[in-house]
Amino acid sequence: MNKFSIGLFTLVLTILNSSYATEYPQLNKYEETARMLLSATQGAKSSNVNQLERKTRELVAQGMEVMNLFQSKNPQCTEQYKVITDELSTMETMTVEAAHLKYHDGEGLPKAEGCYLGRSQVVHPVLNLIRLKQTFNEEVRAAMIADLEEVIEHVGKIQTRLDKANP
Repeated sequence: MNKFSIGLFTLVLTILNSSYATEYPQLNKYEETARMLLSATQGAKSSNVNQLERKTRELVAQGMEVMNLFQSKNPQCTEQYKVITDELSTMETMTVEAAHLKYHDGEGLPKAEGCYLGRSQVVHPVLNLIRLKQTFNEEVRAAMIADLEEVIEHVGKIQTRLDKANP
């Protein structure tokens, strides 16, 4: 192979790889908000609960966008995500344990394979909204931080799943 052939081959590989990894602005926005909320939660005092709640609600709304994006590439999740959408307004009235079991673990959802990642971006912030109704202490902070770290970690996995679903 000469230098021209190697250069051409490298160019083709670069083009193929860049078209494979599609950018999803919903994911970028979600991750940015989650990272900001993580930082705010780490340094929050009980007087900051209203601000944390407002930003967490924003993250839930962005999570719905991510869940819908995930569903567009994973139609087997449609029924499961419809339950989450329909019940979103009442999720906060549950205990953390009940909401975790029903929505996180999926025990109250229609069975569907491979849907956890999409719903997790909504469920984890909702769990934090439930926690914010409690007295804000170190235990609540630690649980909120763990959930935020998890959703941030999921963003890359969701990106990979979406990229693999692209024709």
